[in-house]
Amino acid sequence: MNPVIEAAISKVDEAKDNLKKVVRAYCADKSQPVADRWGAFVKSGIGEHKCWIQHFDSVNDDLFACDSAPMYYQKYETIEMNELVESLLDKPCNKYVKSIEAFMEECMDKNIASFELDW
Repeated sequence: MNPVIEAAISKVDEAKDNLKKVVRAYCADKSQPVADRWGAFVKSGIGEHKCWIQHFDSVNDDLFACDSAPMYYQKYETIEMNELVESLLDKPCNKYVKSIEAFMEECMDKNIASFELDW
């Protein structure tokens, strides 16, 4: 590989690693507003995609599996946490979500940006 390209790639990788550390630390700082931390989490793209359904203490599992839930998901669909949060902020659903802020916190704590609905 060209040494200039290799050095540039190394610098980008190093910057990405640094970004992850800085954003994770910021997201863990509960003294900052949850909406600000959520915005940094989403915009940075540091969250991971999980290939299986995730359990969240802050939401009822029926949110992802029930035909009467406010959002309908099909098997093997990718559920993006930022889109779900936006939908829940637009149309709160206390039957399935205990607290939107708690759900955002839980996504950040688990570093989950999306998951595949595999059941």
